[in-house]
Amino acid sequence: KLLKNGLFQRCLYYNKELTNKEHDNIVSHVSKMKFNNTIRNNYDESYYMNELVEKLVLMKIWYDENKNKLEYFIGCDTYIQKKWNDLKGEYNVLGKMDKDILNSIVRRGVTNVWKLITLNAVWKRKSHVSKEDVDECFSLIKSCIDSVKFLVLTQDQSSKRIYSAIN
Repeated sequence: KLLKNGLFQRCLYYNKELTNKEHDNIVSHVSKMKFNNTIRNNYDESYYMNELVEKLVLMKIWYDENKNKLEYFIGCDTYIQKKWNDLKGEYNVLGKMDKDILNSIVRRGVTNVWKLITLNAVWKRKSHVSKEDVDECFSLIKSCIDSVKFLVLTQDQSSKRIYSAIN
């Protein structure tokens, strides 16, 4: 499911800005996978799926052993609240409907930040979450909200009403 559907498709919209080099690498890789007969015919998806599953199993084992030991830096809760307030201040000047759409994302965002921080800790096998870890994870959420803000600002009123009804 992770391999086929992605990790955050339901909870995040992320419009990543790519450098020309990143873009070229992606196009090159996809082109090779689709059109290079040698690579296409010798690609063993099951091998890579097994590799992924093995890594996920190791991460799950580490998480199970350390989930009750996970500690956040002192003042983490107020630090995250300040980051949310700063972010909300960036779109507080928007119209009511636009703010309501973005606020609905922010309300869910606390849980998403917690998930990202936890996954980051598991990935790095760290039981102590630092301010830098929070900043790293929050920057992804901020990018997602900025992407939605851009999307919202380009929609007409009827589309915005649909988004408001969904959220």
